[in-house]
Amino acid sequence: MQYYTNSTKKGFAGNIWMLVPIALAVIVFGLVLTYGADITQDIHDDQTEDSYAYNASAETLDAQNTMAEKQGTIVNVIIAAVIIGILLAAFGGYSKMR
Repeated sequence: MQYYTNSTKKGFAGNIWMLVPIALAVIVFGLVLTYGADITQDIHDDQTEDSYAYNASAETLDAQNTMAEKQGTIVNVIIAAVIIGILLAAFGGYSKMR
């Protein structure tokens, strides 16, 4: 928490470094989703058709596909929040809010 408190006092340049954890989180989210779907697909291919494990892995793949479809929306919301934060910092919104 100290990092965020000090970075807002440094002005606009300090706030830019707050984007790094957000960008890393989005990248990790995409990698986990990709590799998780790949592993689930391998498990699904090894199962006997119409078994419980086959159906469970099929449902998991459907859920991962839905999440992958929503990833663009999630990234757009994050980018919008970051842009709004940068605009507020650039125009002095943080100092007026305190």
